[in-house]
Amino acid sequence: MQRTEIIHAEQIRLLYANAPAGCVATVLNVILLALIQWPVIAPLRIMFWLASMLALTVLRAVLVWRFQRRAPAAPAIGRWGTLFGLGTLGAGLGWGCAGVWLFPVASITHQVFLAFVLGGMIAAAVGLLAARLWVFLSFAGPAAVPIIVRLLAQGDTLSRTMGGMMALLSMVFIFAAWKLHCTILTSLHLRFNNNELVGAVTAEKARVDHLNTELTAEITERQRAEAALRTAHEALEARVQERTAELATTLEQLQIEMAERQRLTEELRQVQKMEAVGRLAGGVAHDFNNILAAMIGYTELATYKIPASNPAWCQLQEVLRAGQRAKALVQQILTFSRRTEQTHIPVQLPPLVEEALALLRASLPSSIEIRQHIDPEVGAVLADPTQLHQVIINLCANAEHAMRQTGGVLEVRLEAVKVDTALATQHPTLHLGPHVQLTVRDTGQGMPPDVVEHIYDPFFTTKAAGEGTGIGLSVVHGIVVNHGGTITVESQVDQGTTFMIYLPCIPWDVAGEVQEEEPLPSRQERLLFIDDEPALVHLGHAVLTQLGYDVTTCTSGVEALAAFQATPHHFDLVITDYTMPQMTGDVLTRALRRLRPDIPIILETGFSHTIDAEQAAALGIDAFLLKPWTVRELARTIAQVLAQHRA
Repeated sequence: MQRTEIIHAEQIRLLYANAPAGCVATVLNVILLALIQWPVIAPLRIMFWLASMLALTVLRAVLVWRFQRRAPAAPAIGRWGTLFGLGTLGAGLGWGCAGVWLFPVASITHQVFLAFVLGGMIAAAVGLLAARLWVFLSFAGPAAVPIIVRLLAQGDTLSRTMGGMMALLSMVFIFAAWKLHCTILTSLHLRFNNNELVGAVTAEKARVDHLNTELTAEITERQRAEAALRTAHEALEARVQERTAELATTLEQLQIEMAERQRLTEELRQVQKMEAVGRLAGGVAHDFNNILAAMIGYTELATYKIPASNPAWCQLQEVLRAGQRAKALVQQILTFSRRTEQTHIPVQLPPLVEEALALLRASLPSSIEIRQHIDPEVGAVLADPTQLHQVIINLCANAEHAMRQTGGVLEVRLEAVKVDTALATQHPTLHLGPHVQLTVRDTGQGMPPDVVEHIYDPFFTTKAAGEGTGIGLSVVHGIVVNHGGTITVESQVDQGTTFMIYLPCIPWDVAGEVQEEEPLPSRQERLLFIDDEPALVHLGHAVLTQLGYDVTTCTSGVEALAAFQATPHHFDLVITDYTMPQMTGDVLTRALRRLRPDIPIILETGFSHTIDAEQAAALGIDAFLLKPWTVRELARTIAQVLAQHRA
């Protein structure tokens, strides 16, 4: 086979090797050109041209696929070259038709884009078709000439300039294709001339490949051994890391458990402290209630002997109010230690607020001015007066602390408001209807928003160590919520703070009905009164005698039991203390009931860990009284018990 035929065959193979890239470029540019020219060219013309170009590209792709599948030898490859040239000529004609059919006369922008696409396709053909120069010319000529002629025929300077530039560019592409064609021919000739050298090199390469194969086998074996060693090392490291992670997890869990144990220990210690506080509160309550019983009782007796017009009567009323507040304070201590339940009664807030402010005035520095605006007709609320007193004192104390350095104004306002839908929407816990609004406003340093968010959190405080515990506002919030109310706060730094409390009102007639006093009952029955405190024995004798009863007193359960055994039917009712030496009140009750099952018994106590009203009722005791009682409470209880037994 001659060299010319071999080189010719190689040129055709190069053309077919580059053909897939040409097909892809044709499809992309055909679609892109059709989309861009669509607004300015008749759709039917574009669709016909697009279908023709795609069909021709498919035929060329099938030709390339069949060539690559058959891989014809050099003698039979000439026919394939002719077919390829015809396909290339068809593609050139198709692109040339685009230069005429898709030429937008009215849009210079679309003309430039059309020229750009055609120039790009010719430029791409330089690299793909330069192996056979006549194949390149069969594509470039038909593709470039129509657009050049059309541009030159436009007549205007810009179009002629574009046509000239297009012609010049086409000549440059032809020159570049010729140079590349020469380079390819030179390369093919060099390959043909060096066939023997290539054969020798191939043989040497085969020998080197054989040596490389043997060396590769040896290297592979060594790599296999190294891989096995590396795998074992990695497995060991993974095991070490796994064990380390397990140890770290175990350590973390141990630390968590230790922290949890420490927390539980602290909680247990706190619970034990609270239990100790509860026991101490109970002991203090018992002794303090006995003291208060004597104070309140004798004061009440004194008021019955002094006319209301006497100044001493008013002073004794203040003593009674102080005694009632002390009684409520003891109940508050017992509530804190979880020994008693809270009770809510109708409360008139104006005197309560005025009393709290009167107490505060003595403790506030002169640099702080108190301004009060109290509506005396705000109505009553169902509440624990001691707790509301605590709320007022706590809020005012916080206001004083905020103005301690700079002074300012403490404003307390009490007024009636009606919660409507708008206000209830802002505060969902409020119910529609009449409420009492208590406002405490100061002109102190104020609080930033991040502090306001946490003021009700237990133990949260911004005060220095020793100045606050962080539970004041938490307790205030709890008290307000427990009373069915809502508390709001508004604060700005250096502008002050305003707390507003809303509490639901109760009808005036309900408050008046509850507060209405009944006349003291007076009878002639014979009573047995027992208490281990001599002062309370004397008080009981004086009170009951004034109420008209025939009273026998004893200072111990043993003494009372002996007196009752002597004349069991002499007594109409027994009043006994619970906590007494030698014989407690419940033991005495059982002993009396064995002697006379129908004897009415009232059990009283300052405080006890072992008995309450329910347990007393379970023992068959008719009534249960907590010290310190008032004369009215004692008289009412005696009358009720006697009436029940007579019924």
